[in-house]
Amino acid sequence: MKSTHIKMLILSALMVALTVLGAYIRIPMFPVAITLQTMMVLLSGLLLGSRWGAITQIAYALLGLFGLPVFAGGSSGLTAFLMPSFGFVLSFPVSAAIAGAGRTRFLKNQSGRKGFKRYIPLIIACLIATAVTYLIGIPYLIAILRLWLHKDIGVWAIIYSYCLAFIPGDILKLSLSIAVFFRILPSINTIISNKNAV
Repeated sequence: MKSTHIKMLILSALMVALTVLGAYIRIPMFPVAITLQTMMVLLSGLLLGSRWGAITQIAYALLGLFGLPVFAGGSSGLTAFLMPSFGFVLSFPVSAAIAGAGRTRFLKNQSGRKGFKRYIPLIIACLIATAVTYLIGIPYLIAILRLWLHKDIGVWAIIYSYCLAFIPGDILKLSLSIAVFFRILPSINTIISNKNAV
């Protein structure tokens, strides 16, 4: 196995651990608490690129399905498929890949753009990645609540409680993800080459 692949596996394992940690860290906010999990998903893509970011989140999901208590609330196992929130977990590899695409675009064009324009690819990619989390997670949540748990909850009530109420926290996590990315990008570049990281 190439040295670069070994380094990427180590970094991927670190991001899996941080995703697990993010699932357990809860930040009290009104009207709902938020976790740092989706921030770690964005960072997986931003730091490791599309391919390895997606691999990291697939590994995270498989660990939980195989029985390790890595999902929010300490849940695990195949019964996680029946959790209303599991659709968000399913979205994580896609979201990480999209954030990684923003990283690739940024690294290719950073010398050609000045000022705020150089950050646009990262911001757009992270916004799309966050939106995809909801586009996959909310329909899954509605299906489980209505078809499996037989909860008579209005669609708009669900969208407010599980989407709109989280937007302020998502904006904060998105901003922090990009800030952390710029902070440690030089360190990541000393470990792996840009070519092999995407």
